[in-house]
Amino acid sequence: MLWPALRTRVPDPPLNFSVTYPATKTTLLLERDAEIDLGQALLASTRAGNGGLLSFEGPPGIGKTRLLEDLKERAVAERMTVLTATGEDLTQTDDPMKKAMRQIAGVFAELEKARLVSKLRAARDRKRALTGKCGGRKSHAEARPQTVALAKRLYRRNPVTGRRRSLRQIAAALAAADHVNERGAPFNPASIRSMVNG
Repeated sequence: MLWPALRTRVPDPPLNFSVTYPATKTTLLLERDAEIDLGQALLASTRAGNGGLLSFEGPPGIGKTRLLEDLKERAVAERMTVLTATGEDLTQTDDPMKKAMRQIAGVFAELEKARLVSKLRAARDRKRALTGKCGGRKSHAEARPQTVALAKRLYRRNPVTGRRRSLRQIAAALAAADHVNERGAPFNPASIRSMVNG
């Protein structure tokens, strides 16, 4: 696995100081054009200030190590700083440095979690401002607009007596018109109340 911590270019040395870069190897990589192009794209992205992750996976003997070495050589040739690690398990030791690395990783995990939560909250707020609702179950008006319209019509006061039907009477009238809940049963009074008051 290659962590392209290659974002920082090695500064040009002062006139009275010299830096010797290791010579690149001449071993050819055959039929690896796509992988080499991907590595070159990663280096170009790194030079532009964008980080990333490139993972080499596969069975032993297919050239993963050689591909990695080639990418490192190209980075060094472009005067980029290359950092390598052995990939040891940081959780199985009491070494102070590795313990510090675990703690640092935890800090960044918490930071990423906080940033994600903030982004999701902002997205929900935008959705709510745009549509008036974000998440949750659909209301009766959204799921059954015709049922709600009929329930409200049945809830109107009788123009002669001035009385309303009871919630149970409305539920029975809706069931008679084939407006029932998900279980095929008449709506309960609480559901009728939310329809007529919504």
